[in-house]
Amino acid sequence: MNIRKAEQRDVNECVPLIYSAAVPLFDHIYKYKHISAEDFIRKEFLSERGYTSYKLHWVVEHKNKVIASCLLWKE
Repeated sequence: MNIRKAEQRDVNECVPLIYSAAVPLFDHIYKYKHISAEDFIRKEFLSERGYTSYKLHWVVEHKNKVIASCLLWKE
């Protein structure tokens, strides 16, 4: 296993992991928005801002496949 900082290239693996951590919450927040929760997470993950940005995430890899993500930040 390998733990490393997330990179933009991890977007396809990380978006479903982030979304699955709080499906009811994300769906509630975005149910009346013009963008789906998963699309919002994808957009923000690729940016350098926001709590789902790749800049704040670490990933766990097993056999070169991302199997987990974790949000870490300091105040």
